[in-house]
Amino acid sequence: SLQGMSLWKRVDLLVNGRTPLAVYTSLRTGLRFAIGDIPGPMVKTCVSLVTEAHTDDGLPHTLEHLVFMGSEKYPFKGFLDVIANRCFASGTNAWTDQDHTAYTMDTVGAEGFYKSFPVYLNHILRPTLTKSQYLTEVHHINEKGEDGGVVYCEMQDHESEMDSILERRMRRLLYPEGHGYWCDTGGKLDAIRSLCSIDRVRDYHKKFYHIGNVFSIICGKVDHGRVQKILEDLEEAEMARVPADFKTPFSTPVPALPSSIVETVECPSDDLSHGGVHVAWHGPPSRDCLTAEALDILFNYFTDTAVSPFHKNFIDIPDPLASHASFHLSEQTTSCISLAFGGVPVERIDEVLPVLDKVLKAHQDATAFDAERMGFVCQQAVLNAHAALETRPSKNVFHSLITHQLYGESNSEDLEHRMNDAKVIEQLAKEPMQFWADLVTRFFSAPSVSLKGKPSEKLVETLAEKENARVAAQRERLGCDGLEKCKADHCKAVGENTSEQPPKELLDSLMVNEFEGFDNFKIDVFHSESSSSAPAPVRAILDAFPFPATLHHSADTRFVECWLTMDTAHLTVEQRKLLLVFSELPFESAAVVDGVQKTPNEVCCLFTRDLLEHSLHTGFSSSFDRALVLWLKVDAARYGNIPKWSEIFLQGIKIDAEKIKNVATRLAGDARENKRDGHYVCQTAMNGITYRHDSNAYLMNELILQKVHEALAKEVKTDPKAVVARFEELRTALLSSGFNAHVLCDASAVAAGKQPSTKDMWAFATRDKKTPRFEFASGEETSPSFTGKELILPLGSCESSFMIQNTPFAVDWNSEVLPAVLLLTQYLSQCEGPLWKSVRGNGLAYGIWISANVDVQEMSVTIYRSTNISEAYAKVEQIVREELTSGKLDPTQFEAAKRSLICDLYTKVSTVSATGSRSVLAVNQKKNPEYLRRLSQTIWDSDPAKVLSLGVAPVLSLFSTYSRAVCSHSRQAAAIKKTFPGVQTVKVDAVPISASA
Repeated sequence: SLQGMSLWKRVDLLVNGRTPLAVYTSLRTGLRFAIGDIPGPMVKTCVSLVTEAHTDDGLPHTLEHLVFMGSEKYPFKGFLDVIANRCFASGTNAWTDQDHTAYTMDTVGAEGFYKSFPVYLNHILRPTLTKSQYLTEVHHINEKGEDGGVVYCEMQDHESEMDSILERRMRRLLYPEGHGYWCDTGGKLDAIRSLCSIDRVRDYHKKFYHIGNVFSIICGKVDHGRVQKILEDLEEAEMARVPADFKTPFSTPVPALPSSIVETVECPSDDLSHGGVHVAWHGPPSRDCLTAEALDILFNYFTDTAVSPFHKNFIDIPDPLASHASFHLSEQTTSCISLAFGGVPVERIDEVLPVLDKVLKAHQDATAFDAERMGFVCQQAVLNAHAALETRPSKNVFHSLITHQLYGESNSEDLEHRMNDAKVIEQLAKEPMQFWADLVTRFFSAPSVSLKGKPSEKLVETLAEKENARVAAQRERLGCDGLEKCKADHCKAVGENTSEQPPKELLDSLMVNEFEGFDNFKIDVFHSESSSSAPAPVRAILDAFPFPATLHHSADTRFVECWLTMDTAHLTVEQRKLLLVFSELPFESAAVVDGVQKTPNEVCCLFTRDLLEHSLHTGFSSSFDRALVLWLKVDAARYGNIPKWSEIFLQGIKIDAEKIKNVATRLAGDARENKRDGHYVCQTAMNGITYRHDSNAYLMNELILQKVHEALAKEVKTDPKAVVARFEELRTALLSSGFNAHVLCDASAVAAGKQPSTKDMWAFATRDKKTPRFEFASGEETSPSFTGKELILPLGSCESSFMIQNTPFAVDWNSEVLPAVLLLTQYLSQCEGPLWKSVRGNGLAYGIWISANVDVQEMSVTIYRSTNISEAYAKVEQIVREELTSGKLDPTQFEAAKRSLICDLYTKVSTVSATGSRSVLAVNQKKNPEYLRRLSQTIWDSDPAKVLSLGVAPVLSLFSTYSRAVCSHSRQAAAIKKTFPGVQTVKVDAVPISASA
């Protein structure tokens, strides 16, 4: 038993009956912590505080950033991230939500957690909050009169996005001015410039950041007694600072909407064809967990799969009203139900709300519901709740406990409810259809707010002119002397932020010096070609495959995942262009099931019953896109559903012209939305440079294929038979290549199931010729020469700038150059490393990193969300050259890079499901099963001299032999072209390939 338990109240429960969770509450101050006993190598920590704001200057968000700048006990900029890295974390992170701020850290193993957690808590509760930190991290004006700062960069990107504009307007109409849900907690640019200040941030910290308002959640294998001791020491030090009059945040009631509101909102955009429609209603009180869970089920019923009412009325119709629709429930004192339609054709935007009204009214009648399908939706939701323990256990625990912290009753019953959603869903599954109809009546016949987001090209110009005029007026107001002072103030702030350096003894005391074995998920790999010595349950599964198969056996999973693989090497380019549409068809078509022809609706119902998840996509974990993979997931007792549905999806579906048109139209709508996302456009343009234009890696992209999909939808109207014939030919070509398979499961659980493996399960896939094992090679889809090309893509809907620059990197997984390059790029890019300090630290960009990709055979540098891309890039090149040609590496940063790189590697195997996916990828990469451990050991044993001798030349080639893509706001394009004289301007409309190309 723990010492001092008299000071703590402890509640023990099991998350969905499986994962132990203990929640502790201090009887002295209300300080809370929880420990979830989650298996795996990682310890994941989240410290949450309830935060409420009433103005738009982003106080919770600016404070979140400033916490990382140094604390009273450790007054050194970036010290927290340096320590975290030296303790086997890869930096720290945080987010600001409407009602809370959360600080996270993931470490490999518990030792690093014990050392870094108290340092983190000191930063959260006692940050230094200086004016110089505010200038660089939040907002400053540079010598040209332009605004900068890390927070400013980040929020600039959200200022002109349609979704962000609609969301902000929605809050304004749902809540009264000044209410905690009314304001913009991230910060609006004008309010950051004019209202926000370091004094306001300090007052905000004093109000909300005390131990009575702290909930620390730790997921992983840790000693409860050691965590309790850390928090008792903290409590002793901080007890006096708990305010006696702390008013519970969000206690102001949310007034009901007196009547419905409909508004049209113009949003800047270069693409004028599509907009969006957002609708919101007030939902149940947050303490009503049962109704919240019921609404989530209802949302799934309404929008999930092609059989759902929303697909049938808005998306999968001859002339679609939207390319997608999604509901979301934000849990608040009075929760908010929101519905977003995307890819809405502008000329039909006024038709969406009347159809919505008709669909919702119809479902106020219980007979409108398909009782069988609702049963399957509930059954799938129960299985998903259990599967989440294997795919995202920590994330679910964090979410449920934070919601409990914010809005839950203080009793353990509320906790029990939130941590056992599977049980709640099982209860809901028994409800009659009248229950669901009453739910629709209760919430959707109440007043709502509806916004129609219309794109406006004129607004792009107007906002650009307005911003240029504002900056010009700011320049004039400051004058030469004022601008010089801004420059001096910023330089002085950068100097002050970095003037104090931590002593070596302190750094040494806060580092993990042992590289021990971590608590990994064990996976045993067996191949069908050599399975004779495998255990009987493994052999039974593998022997049933009439083609090469690999079994990834893990005793830690209750589910089966199967990657059924086809080789697309022999497809023509014309066939390849159809793959994206083809990969959606199986899940929304009519098919023969158990020898009976079924309608699309019936097929959808049946696979919702039989499968947990399904997709048809290219590649394994974003590598080897030549493979087309049908991925299916079931619970272990129903393994037989995998071969059954593999046959239906690949051979049994009826290819239908109307379905092809619906999918093509939907994908074209998605492309138009993606065109507004600067980073997506930049990445797509870079893919066009890097990959061969006849490869899946290039062609499996909605934006690249936008015109192909539009032409396909038109052709269906004039010559449907010809279109269907092309898809039939594609299917025949795909199936003629034969199959390979990878299966992740506990073989014993499959053997014990209702449908153990049998010889005839895969009979449909038997071919006359023996299918070989497919071989994939690194870089096989990469263009043989992708250097020397430079593009800039101006975009009216994107305030920030983005840049990707890459160079060839021809090494294999066993090359001694690889660990050296991985370590150098980590050294340069890590939190509080050289690039972070010089680029983010000066407020020039929100993110900057260099990464190497062996599977693609390229290395790239990315600048993400920059206010001044020219200056940011110049700084990146200068720092990389200086660091790599100096002949030495900073020992503190080098040790941090080793440990944070090892953390990044283990993060990819942090759950049993992720470990399974990595195991499948590793087999295709021809890696030894011990590869991760050996690579980590090599990194751990590395010395700076060897890393420099092997890694400098490949990294420096990023700045000598490269291609680059830049995406920025149209008004900045001319200035950027001066910096990069060789750059060619490409309009975003020219990125998609022509339908006849």
